[in-house]
Amino acid sequence: MGNEDHPPTASPWRCQAHPPSWRWSSPSHPAQQVLACGYHISRNTAAKLLARPGYRRRSLRKALSTGDVEPHERDRQFRLIATLRRQARARGVPALYVDLTFDAGAANAARSLRFKEDLVALSRRFGRRLRVALYPPYTSKRHPIEHRLFCHVARRLSGVILDSHQTALEAVQRTHTQTGLTVTPRLLDTLYELGRKCSETSLDINDKFIRRDPVLGK
Repeated sequence: MGNEDHPPTASPWRCQAHPPSWRWSSPSHPAQQVLACGYHISRNTAAKLLARPGYRRRSLRKALSTGDVEPHERDRQFRLIATLRRQARARGVPALYVDLTFDAGAANAARSLRFKEDLVALSRRFGRRLRVALYPPYTSKRHPIEHRLFCHVARRLSGVILDSHQTALEAVQRTHTQTGLTVTPRLLDTLYELGRKCSETSLDINDKFIRRDPVLGK
């Protein structure tokens, strides 16, 4: 109950007419601030409390949708990938996620013969059949590596002067989260051949070694 002589103070969770973006990088930070006042709440509870008055995370938004993929096909591909992940987990089969150095663009494009030739060579090397499921165009932010790893790595590199490879490795190695994420960086010193062309038999790869998925095989 408030007193007319001493009106109640404003709630720390209350926002103004135009709610500002969160000043913290994650809900765990305001949860720690509340803990210092003697109240123990989880990061999920902190996020819900901040969402009630209209506080929100700062995020980048695209004004226009790009790409030539139909929305229903894009959603169908996401559902297919989720199904393949569940099936692989149930069978004990490893599922590998590869970042933007392997994003099906440029030399790694799904239509690139050299890319397919390398996949066939990798399959032969392991003696295993490979199943490749590509994310739809312009959806890299939904990739597990970008969504769960890159954001934390970028935050760790913020303000760091990358004057050497060792400095970059040490900064990335210190990346961690309260939920148990740790990062093991390695420096690749492999020399890669430039201007490499496909073999003369590469045109037969599609017919002999590669089978398109019945769901959005293109």
